[in-house]
Amino acid sequence: MKQTFIATIVVASIIIMSISCKWFASKANNKAPFNIVGQWQVDTVINNGKSPAILALSPAIIDSNFKLTFNADSTINVLSAKDSTHNYYYLQADTLFVKQDTAFVPYTLTKTNDSIIAITSKDSLAIILKRQ
Repeated sequence: MKQTFIATIVVASIIIMSISCKWFASKANNKAPFNIVGQWQVDTVINNGKSPAILALSPAIIDSNFKLTFNADSTINVLSAKDSTHNYYYLQADTLFVKQDTAFVPYTLTKTNDSIIAITSKDSLAIILKRQ
């Protein structure tokens, strides 16, 4: 009787410890997704690809004070000194998809911290944005 009671206590404590360890481990891995909503200022444009047309536009992007506003309704507004455009976007993991013409174009999103991100295109153009 005494051995059965001790065995029951040991088994119960092992079960409780394994359940609590899994519960605490799952809580630690559930971090909130990055929130891109808000106004962003273009800080730097880096061209590592072979696109001279984009390289020629890069100083114009910085000089014209481009601002990007990502809205909660999945719309993006791009405002420059000369004009503004309105488009659609969505985030999936570390990829930002922006609608251009009829298709969504993927950009790799790298978060440095909550106020600085880098958006990189397939041709290695990187745009560093600062949250306003």
